[in-house]
Amino acid sequence: MDIHERILECTKELIQKHGFRRFTMDDIVIELCISKGTIYKEFSSKAELVDSFLKNMFEKEIDQLNFINLSDDAIMIKIEKLSFIHTGLRLKPDNVAELKRYFPESYCRLCDFFESRKKIFISMLKVAVQTGKIKKDFDLHFIYYIFDKLLDSIHTDDVFVEMELSSHEIFIQVRNLLFFGIIDNDSEN
Repeated sequence: MDIHERILECTKELIQKHGFRRFTMDDIVIELCISKGTIYKEFSSKAELVDSFLKNMFEKEIDQLNFINLSDDAIMIKIEKLSFIHTGLRLKPDNVAELKRYFPESYCRLCDFFESRKKIFISMLKVAVQTGKIKKDFDLHFIYYIFDKLLDSIHTDDVFVEMELSSHEIFIQVRNLLFFGIIDNDSEN
């Protein structure tokens, strides 16, 4: 891994640990045992570093989403794969507020990313409706909203630790709840 990638990877870890505002270039120097000059050869400022980090992460995730969307997999397989991609960098509300206040250009990039992710997911659902895999009587934007918020809350509230479930087991629970409901159709009324 080259120095540029190492700095970006370290940035991810520091953001997850300290948030956008509290991590410093000195933290990266200490973590990677490099000079500040090395960092500034790659990124002219912390704002540029944060923006480059987010741009890099979002481009990778959008590429993965498009690949899944264009695959021949069944709709539930696609949704399952999408849910695991969704587990990249989890931003708590405080992190998003920091980004908006201290790094407004990067915040705009985040909003653009969310919109792109939503378009891909809804596009996938539209195809599933057209091919009869999903009922027509649901608002696709609402389905996306519920799915997105549910996964977000799971990943930001340490559900993995509290529930002692693997990410796959949690997805199965989310899928079953969201797509099959809690009513047992085979039982007597």
